[in-house]
Amino acid sequence: MGVPTLTFAIAAALFLVHAQGQYTLAERAKQVREPERAKRGIEPLGWTRSYALRWAAMGRWIAHHAAPDDRMAVGAAGAMPYWSGIYNLDTFGLCDAWIAHHGPIVSNRPGHQRFAPRSYILQHKPVFLLIGNDYAREKPEPPKRDRTWEKLGYTWAEAKVDAHTFEAPETYYHYFLMRLDRATERASSPWLRSNAAVAR
Repeated sequence: MGVPTLTFAIAAALFLVHAQGQYTLAERAKQVREPERAKRGIEPLGWTRSYALRWAAMGRWIAHHAAPDDRMAVGAAGAMPYWSGIYNLDTFGLCDAWIAHHGPIVSNRPGHQRFAPRSYILQHKPVFLLIGNDYAREKPEPPKRDRTWEKLGYTWAEAKVDAHTFEAPETYYHYFLMRLDRATERASSPWLRSNAAVAR
């Protein structure tokens, strides 16, 4: 597979992940009784509060596993980066001028119109890469494989966000991409599972 074909395949895969997330959010918006919120694709307030508590807990999970100079990249750039205590690249560009002006337009949803290209994300060398929506589950699943990301030095990982340890509303499992070297270093953590050994 040539470089242009591989680049197109990577961009298409990233767009599909983002599109699926936007569809999920649009479905949630149908539950909103306020017509102005619903027609703009904005989620119900109860959902937003619930996920803010989860994102804060995931931020504390990241803080527990991160080194001081680590970086992360996530679009939900509020509670999670705040509680992580490390630098975050806001993949929707609300806190990044380059993405806000040059990121590809992927949606008409407020605050989600643009998204960082993969090449720009990788320039920032994030250890924790959380892209897409709804990668949280109530029960554990096997972390998936993605050979394209593995070639780029990342592996899919599972964070067990324990309710007591990380102050989550309930224990849940969050799936995200983690830099392979750091996933290997942190393999002994009882709250982390990844495909780091398989990906090498």
